[in-house]
Amino acid sequence: MAIKHIVLFKLNDEIKDSEIQEKLDETKRLLEVIPGVSDLLIGPNLHPWSEENTYGVCLTLEDKAAYDAYAEHPNHNESIEIFRPYSLELRVLHLEM
Repeated sequence: MAIKHIVLFKLNDEIKDSEIQEKLDETKRLLEVIPGVSDLLIGPNLHPWSEENTYGVCLTLEDKAAYDAYAEHPNHNESIEIFRPYSLELRVLHLEM
């Protein structure tokens, strides 16, 4: 069973707009090389009604074992730290595919 891993987050005002895309690109570079990750999307939330979650990461993992390896992977842990100082809110959702 594949897993769709979705992370939604809202950034505070301490991060400059000019820094956001650079950090999104860095996050993508870290995550896309983790074994078992596919269909990686990362960027701003385009839905006009959602002010709580301004950015998101969405990716597919082959199965639970791939998720477990992803969760422990150093690149995943490094990617978390990129936005941690700027995050007001974080939500994670897993969907079975």
